[in-house]
Amino acid sequence: MVASKRYAPDESWTKDKAWWLQIPASAIRGGKKIHLLCEKEPGARTFHHLEVPARYFEEHLDDFAIIGEDKINLFLAATERDWLRDLRGPGRRSFTQFLRPEAAT
Repeated sequence: MVASKRYAPDESWTKDKAWWLQIPASAIRGGKKIHLLCEKEPGARTFHHLEVPARYFEEHLDDFAIIGEDKINLFLAATERDWLRDLRGPGRRSFTQFLRPEAAT
């Protein structure tokens, strides 16, 4: 599981609302699903939950920004315009299809 706070535009590399996540290569090699938790609002205790198959990262590795040899560096947009799109990697991959439905309360 990897989690990120929601960054405000003045503290974000994208200069817009975004989440910054780093996925270790070891998690991808595990061949399972990778759970990404993205804070809904700054300081919130609620999260958007994405469940991404490790295979997705393996199949599209060239589309992501890599730090060294061991981390995928994601900047997922938290704006309506680019919702859950990686703005760092050259492929600009969307992650909307991996968003889990919210549990009923």
